[in-house]
This record gives sequence, structure tokens and C-alpha cells, in this order.
Amino acid sequence: MTNDELTRGNRPVSFRRELIVRVLGVLMAGESCSLVGVGSSGKSNVARHLARREVLAYHLGEQSAGCLSVLVNCTHLAEYTLVALHTLILDALSRALNDALPQPGEVIAGVVALRDQAIEAASAERARINLQEALVASFRSGFERIFILLDDFDRVVQRAPPPVLNSLRPFRDDHKGKLMYVTFTRRELAYLRDEAEFQELYELVATNSIPVGPYSDDDARAMVRQLSEQWGPSRLSPAMVETLLKWSGNHPGLLRAILTAMRRDPGIRPAAPDDALARLKSHHDVLPECEHIWESLEAEEHAALMTIVRQGTPTNDELKPLIAKGLIEGPSADGYRIRSPLFAAFVKEQLQPRAGRSPFEFDPARNEARINGHTIRDLDPVELGLLRRICERYPQPATRVELLSDMQAGETLSRRYGGSPDARLSQYLMGLKRRLDLIKLDCLRIHADGACRLVL
Repeated sequence: MTNDELTRGNRPVSFRRELIVRVLGVLMAGESCSLVGVGSSGKSNVARHLARREVLAYHLGEQSAGCLSVLVNCTHLAEYTLVALHTLILDALSRALNDALPQPGEVIAGVVALRDQAIEAASAERARINLQEALVASFRSGFERIFILLDDFDRVVQRAPPPVLNSLRPFRDDHKGKLMYVTFTRRELAYLRDEAEFQELYELVATNSIPVGPYSDDDARAMVRQLSEQWGPSRLSPAMVETLLKWSGNHPGLLRAILTAMRRDPGIRPAAPDDALARLKSHHDVLPECEHIWESLEAEEHAALMTIVRQGTPTNDELKPLIAKGLIEGPSADGYRIRSPLFAAFVKEQLQPRAGRSPFEFDPARNEARINGHTIRDLDPVELGLLRRICERYPQPATRVELLSDMQAGETLSRRYGGSPDARLSQYLMGLKRRLDLIKLDCLRIHADGACRLVL
């Protein structure tokens, strides 16, 4: 199979070659891994590519015959229970077997029956047993290695009870060196949830954390060519293509947004680069992609990017994740720079103070809050309510009586801790303080009498 031969997904088999080689190297060594990429970095495309038989054949040769990739789309989960997760994997396994086996026959029928039985029984124990039986049947059918690709896994990590997440570990332990997991998330697992809560799974995949960076030049050119041919009728010249790669920094989402903007607005012409770039910086197709990237970054990464646009130099520890994610490049004589001038313009805009803007902002729809521009994500209803009360009372402290009332109101939607109300409140507040400390926002003070205040 040649580099430019297309898969059934209409991508070259060599698509994302360096990344795929790295992932398969880990999996073929019998280990699991975690793939992390900023918003619109193409993680799902990588997952789908890894699931294709022709891609495995291209990279692994004869060894691919003994490998089975099982693509599990976690956005299909209606609830975060053990039954739901195990039956979703069972369903994905049946489809992967059907695609991989030349004569599926009894193997497929058996796995489908196990899936249907688990759904009908709605029993956690039955779902666990049936998934185990299905895996054993899959290995007996001739496969030596099975890769479970858990795509869009962020919400599962955030919302599933710890036993559901940790339930994946025993399957791997029963088939060590033969069953491997790959998680695909926008953020590193430790930022999604306290790792101690799902240690069994965390230590399995987080040891090998692999960033999903921008496209290679060849992949970016192939994407431009494919989309321009679809959206035609005119093709872009080679010089224009290189200009688009430069503007996007080879980021998949930005590249698509630029092409979309050009299709909708004929006035944006790479032949007039200065004018086109100026229009793209404020274009309604481009700005949401920049926002998408920004929202998937951590507070310390925001601070490092702002330092760069101020022409400063962040510390090595601050630079490493941004380099790994392909958002910056350097050093050069001028230091480090953001690869995409469009995203650089967006970051620069974040430095501008907004008239009348409060230091505190709350977004219940996204379970987020912002304090002086620092974003605190994935707050549960109790945490969000407590933080709102503390901010409302700033610079004065919020009393323990107020906080207890807010806690009990929030617990009607979600309750995390057990014990007395006083004990639960202490746990919520300490957890909230840890969250703020994690993003280097050491501003929450808990007094001996139970009151709480911000120090900004």
C-alpha cells in the first residue's frame, strides 16, 4: 500500500504518520496511552484513522492481521453507568469484528447476543461478564491484540462514578499485553478530575500521554486540496496553499475555518495577503475556532501565551505543553512566537481590558467561572454556588450559614460527599481551594469560624 493510497475515509493511509507511528509503538509494546489535543485538533479523525484495517496494514504489515482496533464513540453515552459503558464497548466490538473478519459468522452473532443480553438485563454484573466473554471470543477468533479507542472521553472522566472508570482496568489485567486502551481528550486527564478518584484507569493510560499537534505540511496540503476540490470550482495555486498553511499554523480547525471563510466571502483573497489576513482576524468563521482552542487550554497556558504576545519569555515548564501541542515555535532571534498569526491576534485581544467588566464571571451552562480572567472549569452545582456566594461577598467574607444554605441548595442537583452538613461543606471548600491553587490562583481563605473570603 503506497503513501498516497486513500482509505475508505478518503484520507491517505499515511495521514498523521508520525503520530500514528508513535501511538502504535506504545500499543504494540503492550501498553495503553492517552492522546490529548486542543479544540479542533482532529483527535476524532486520528481515532477513526487508527480504527481502519488498511491503516494498520500500512503501518504494521503482516502483524496487522492479529490486531483489532475498536472505535468507541463516547458521545453516544446517554448515561455514565457501568452498564452503559460496557454495552457501548460491546456494540463497538461487534462492529469492529464485522469489519475485520472475512467470515464473521458465529463470532459476530455471539458478541451481538452478549450485547443484547446485557442491554436487556440492565445489570452491571451481567454487562461486565458479557464484555469479558466477548473479549475472550474475539481473541479466540484469531486476534492477538485488541486496541480500545475511547474517543471524546472528556465527559466520561468528569461525570462517571469512579467505579465505572476503574472497571476498565480488570479487563486489561486479565489480558495483559493483549488488551490496550487509548483515550482521546481535549485536556490532560489530571485536569479533568482528581487522579486519586480513578487511579486504576489513570495510571494505566496517563503514563504515556501523547499530544495531538498540528498537521504536518503534507497532511495540511492534502486537506486544503481535498476541501478546495469539494468547494471549488477554482483551485488554489501552490503559493496560496503555503500562505494558508502559514496563517493557520497547520491547525486543522483553523485551516478549515479559513477555507470556509474564503468560500463564503470572495473578497478574502490570498493574492492580497495583508488585506485578507486583516479580514480573517475578525471573521465570524475564524473567531469561534480561536475561542475553541483558547477554551481547551489551562490557565497557566493562557498566561504563557499572553507573555509571548507581550514579547516576553515564559519558563521552560510553561513552554513545554504549548510546544507539544504545536501552538508555538522557536526559539529564534526574536524568542518564541505563536505559530498562527490569527490565533496570535486573538490572544493579543485577550490582553485588552473590557470597559465595565466584572472580575467575576459565571457560566452555569458550561459549569465555569472566571476570576480576573482565570477560568475555573468543570465545577459541579455545589462548587459553582459556593464560589458565586464568595465572589458576591467580596471583599467581605461569606458566612458559614450562607455557605451551608448554598451547599444544600446545590446538593438537590448533585451531591459529592457524605457525612454531616458541616463535614460536607468543609470538603467542598477544601476541594474548591485545591482547584484554585491548581491554576495558581491562591486567593481563597477559609477562616476558623467557617467563613470564607477571596483575597485578590
